Amino acid sequence: MKKLSICLFFILFTLQNSSLAEQLILKCSGASITSEGVTKPLDSIDKIIIIDLDKKETYRSDHPETVNTFNTIITDNFFYEYNVDVVNPKTEKRLDFGALLQIRSINRLDGSLTIISKHNSSFTYERLRKELNKVNAEIKAQQDGKYITKKTNKYITKKHANEDFFVLNGTTEQELKKYNIVKRNVMSILNSKTRTIAKYQCINEANN
Repeated sequence: MKKLSICLFFILFTLQNSSLAEQLILKCSGASITSEGVTKPLDSIDKIIIIDLDKKETYRSDHPETVNTFNTIITDNFFYEYNVDVVNPKTEKRLDFGALLQIRSINRLDGSLTIISKHNSSFTYERLRKELNKVNAEIKAQQDGKYITKKTNKYITKKHANEDFFVLNGTTEQELKKYNIVKRNVMSILNSKTRTIAKYQCINEANN
């Protein structure tokens, strides 16, 4: 029975090869959240996630035009996303602790969604920023035929601005490299008390 269930999930979450499947609409129900070593149920939290398989974008609403768009890395077994925010998206004011890092992964084999968030200090954010920009410089160099370095400015001198480190013309491998850079920072022991892990279980709404 377990093997059959895994096969069914694989069919539900492996639709990008079909010409009819431009969007994947997932209903994700909360399972648990872990913060400061304490795990609690997340039963009352539901998410509607719409993944545009052609554009490689994700929306967090029934109405994509009203919400922010997240770029998505698509692999055979997972959907991956990462965020590096230095401003509060609601107030548009700069965060006072450095940066908010978040990684999200949806397992295409069993429908599980994991969201891991953590606060980063100004110092560790600057190091992270340099690593991500180095990968983006390599992507840019592929277009221009030369290696381009980007002079990094301390984010603290910026007024209320986020940097988007995702590059649409980057390869899946390059975007995964940046995802793993953010993941390494999220999972490090630095500021680990601020890390939260939320888990959800998703189903394909088109099959209900």
